[in-house]
Amino acid sequence: MAAATVVAYFAIQSNSSRATASSIWVLLASVGTMLGCAYALLMNSEIRKDDMKGFWILIAATAGLCGTVAWVAAWTNWAFIVCMVMAIASAAGGVFFGAWLSKTSKNREYLTRNLILGGAAAFGGFLVLMWLITKVFVFKGKQSTWFLVIMTFIGASMYFGYVLTYVILPSTNGEDWIMGVLRIFTQFGIIVAIFVGILISLCKKKN
Repeated sequence: MAAATVVAYFAIQSNSSRATASSIWVLLASVGTMLGCAYALLMNSEIRKDDMKGFWILIAATAGLCGTVAWVAAWTNWAFIVCMVMAIASAAGGVFFGAWLSKTSKNREYLTRNLILGGAAAFGGFLVLMWLITKVFVFKGKQSTWFLVIMTFIGASMYFGYVLTYVILPSTNGEDWIMGVLRIFTQFGIIVAIFVGILISLCKKKN
């Protein structure tokens, strides 16, 4: 998601980058890459057992996600998109930091406390990044932008934390770590899909 934030930023920097990123072929290739990689990992346990193959397929799926986000940013040409993607990336970073602090995932209360700590640290970094990005872009309504983006961060943090603690970890075999990562990646895809749907409805109302 951090890479997606950077890609979204560059996708709206100039007319040429917007024209390239907003091509329907970029969207089709990106979505096709994501779905193809996810299907390969989900259906083939032999690939998941090979750490290197699984790792590179996850990298390819991440590239597909970045391409999809770049297309959305270029299609709407809203700097607001970069802030929203950055909020989701920061929320994911907070969950990662909280999980990194945890020595075990079997104690749910202990893991939850660390996830909250990680989310708090990520929120501080997110506020700094948000302040910097508002200096780069010009927003029509900065107050509404801050509110919506902060709500996005809080909502994404709660969603990722809940799914990781109560859905993914209890049902994932510790040895099959690629499947666990794939399930987390799927949650990112769900967030992006909901996000794209909201944006399309907003664009239709605007037109």
